[in-house]
Amino acid sequence: MAYINLTGDSNGDLHTAEMHNAKFGAISSVINGNIDLENLTNPKSIYVLNSSASGTGTESGFIRAPALTDGGINATGPVSTASAFNVILGSVARIPVDSTFIAGYFAFNLSKNVGYGGETANLYLQASSAIGGTYSTSVASKTGVAFETASGAAPAFQWTEVTLTNGATSLTAGTFIRFVIQNYPANSINPPLCNLRLVLKANHLS
Repeated sequence: MAYINLTGDSNGDLHTAEMHNAKFGAISSVINGNIDLENLTNPKSIYVLNSSASGTGTESGFIRAPALTDGGINATGPVSTASAFNVILGSVARIPVDSTFIAGYFAFNLSKNVGYGGETANLYLQASSAIGGTYSTSVASKTGVAFETASGAAPAFQWTEVTLTNGATSLTAGTFIRFVIQNYPANSINPPLCNLRLVLKANHLS
């Protein structure tokens, strides 16, 4: 928002209509140029964080965390070990301003595997005060996600989108976030080709 600049009065000044009109005109021009129904109804701005990775074909964009809340790196690249934790490297980000988490969308390539036995993976959006610190699982999560199908759809280019369960929504400035995929507990496979979109909102900033 622009600044409102007013010339100060001095004792003994003649208060004319012209002087008052100039002062109120300066105020109204700034208000009219910056505040409208949209600003008042929606005082926050939306911003989006995108990241992607692949655990199939050309593998890229994944690192392995030692445990669900451990901020360390156990290995580079995706791992297929049962119940292992793969982190989308591009999802590791520092929240720039106090923000509210609105929604998360995780799209992935659904693969066909005739031997698929119903195993599912878990997805976690986590937060920490330090990039290598302890991560909570309180921001959002989605459990019971199947990356394979035993029949029906062909493997290539069939994308399935899931919306993350909205948990604690407030993220203070300086918070670090990351997105973790916990592998199937059995029938170990790499995480899929995937894309993550996180939608947040924050106060309007210049």
